[in-house]
This record gives sequence, structure tokens and C-alpha cells, in this order.
Amino acid sequence: MRASLVGILRRFGLVIALGLITVVVSEIWFYPVTLPPHPELVLVYGLMAFLFAICLARFKVQGLAGLSLAAGLFGFVAEGVPVTELYRSLPFTILWTSLAWHGLITVGLGLILYRRVMARGGWWTALGLNVLFGAALGWWGGYIWNSSGLGWAPVESFGAQFLVGYIAFIAGHWLLDRLAPLGLPSRKREFMIWIGLALAAYAVSPLSAAFPESLVFLLLLALSILGLQAQTGTGRLAILKRFEQEAIPVRRYAVSLALPIVALPTYLIATLERTLYEANAWLILTAGPLAAALWIRGLAAIVIRR
Repeated sequence: MRASLVGILRRFGLVIALGLITVVVSEIWFYPVTLPPHPELVLVYGLMAFLFAICLARFKVQGLAGLSLAAGLFGFVAEGVPVTELYRSLPFTILWTSLAWHGLITVGLGLILYRRVMARGGWWTALGLNVLFGAALGWWGGYIWNSSGLGWAPVESFGAQFLVGYIAFIAGHWLLDRLAPLGLPSRKREFMIWIGLALAAYAVSPLSAAFPESLVFLLLLALSILGLQAQTGTGRLAILKRFEQEAIPVRRYAVSLALPIVALPTYLIATLERTLYEANAWLILTAGPLAAALWIRGLAAIVIRR
């Protein structure tokens, strides 16, 4: 009984940790939101990210192909289940924001690469990543916070939200370290349960609210699962092991302060001239093709057997 309770609490902690990380990159650092963020938003993102983690375990993901498919699945669920953004401008919305932002930036950069560099990279490498990430987020914020035509947001407004996100982001990574080893099962049964829950939530609203465009979600889900199945590794769980064995040293978190230290002045500089630059277009033209290429490369495993 006690072991079961501990297992449940660990799973809940994992959902919260993953939710804190992914909700920050996907929402709090993406565009203006109401502060403080609603707790249920963290829970929803945590559940979606937990499905991503289950994919890593179930399909023994070892390389970039499987990782791209699992991250893409997270993006499709994020844009196609709790909301209907995926169906608004097909096929463009498959690329943006499902693959380009959620898959590539939230999962690929904010979760996988950030932990990898912070845990195993040198001090200067970790500092460089935080500086670049902070500058990119400040530059992006200068566009997204001031593209609505409602006036120019002062740096104080952007800074308050960014700092809330920073605290949650670091707390999520710190909590993830405390929960290792994660002990995620690789059995088909648990994976099917989580897919079933996602489909049940999808059937409650998006299916009918955006019909018939909403049917594309079933196609994307099927392609992602087929691709993951086709590339299933036969060795150790390489990606998952990084979560379990490569904890970020506590002292290394000091370099993460470069995120807000760089992001805030970058935002200020980006908005100083009150010139609305098209960061959205630049990001779509760079991150978009890269995310699409990685996802298609993952799908190639369906027809190209190893």
C-alpha cells in the first residue's frame, strides 16, 4: 500500500515538474498571459509532457528520429486536444506552432537540450546556451508583446512575466532531478491508457467543435505512433537515461541567471525604436523547415526498415 502511494506521488511530481518546464516555454515565454498562471494549465501541460515521456520509454527512443516524433506528438496534442488551434489554418498549423515551437523549442530546446548542456556541458557552454536562449526570448518578446496594436508594453510588464516563468522553469528542472530515477514503464498497456485518455479528451470537444478539420489529428497521431513503432530501439533507453542519470549540478544553476539578465535588456533594445519587426516570419522560416525536416526524417522509418 505504501509503495503504491509513493509511486503515485512520484508520478504526480513528475507531471508537475514536466508541466512547469513545458508551460513556461509554450505559454509564459511565448506571449502575454494573466499572472499568476492558472495551476490547471501546469497540470494540462504536465499530462501532455508525461505522454511524451511515456513514448520515450515505450518505444525505447535512442536517437533524433524517435525524439522528433515523440516531440511532434506532444505538439499535436498541445494544439489539437485542449484547444483547436491545430485546425484553424491547415496545413500551416501542423508546422506552426505544433512542430516548430512545441516540438522543436519547448521539448527539443527547453527540455532535452537545456538539461543535456546544463548537466554535461562545461561552464562556458552552459553560460553560452543561457545567453543565447535569453537573447532569443527577449527578441521574440519584443515582437509578440507589441504586435497586437494595443500599445507598447513596458519592460516592467514583460520582465515580471519572464521572471515568473524563469522561477517555474528552473523549479521544474530541479524537481525533475530530485525524482530520478523516473521509473517509467515501457509496457504497451500503460502507453495505450495514456493515448486513450488523450483521445477521450479530444472526443469531448475538439472533434465536434472543429469537424471535419479535426479529423487530421487522428491522422497525425497514427503517423506519429507508426513512426515511433518502426524506429523502436533494441538497446538501452538512451534519451530517457539522460533524464535519470544526468542531474544538473546545483551550482550550475547559477549560470541560468543569464536567462533573465539577457532577456530583459534585449526586450528593451528591441522595443526602443518602436519598430515592429517580423520575428514571427523569421522564426517560421528558420525553425519551421528544421522542425518539419526532423519530423519527416522520423516518419521515414515507416518505409525504411533498419
